[in-house]
Amino acid sequence: MYTVYKYEVPIEDYFSLQIPKGSEILSFQTQRSTPCIWVKVDPENTTEERKFRFLGTGHPIEEENLSFIGTIKLHQGGLVFHLFEILD
Repeated sequence: MYTVYKYEVPIEDYFSLQIPKGSEILSFQTQRSTPCIWVKVDPENTTEERKFRFLGTGHPIEEENLSFIGTIKLHQGGLVFHLFEILD
């Protein structure tokens, strides 16, 4: 059976999260000014490390193996950030 889990996204250029295998990222938004992703998971699956790239508008994108997840605005829209998953 599937459920939706929330994971807080650190404001770091690169980070990883332990997420159950076979999960699907559904949304990237803020909750109370904290960046979060909501993920459809099967909680009975073992976890795997998934790697991410978090960057602001205008920052260089050096990697080619990225999958776009979404965009958020922080500080009343003064800062805009984009989240990508780093694919193997």
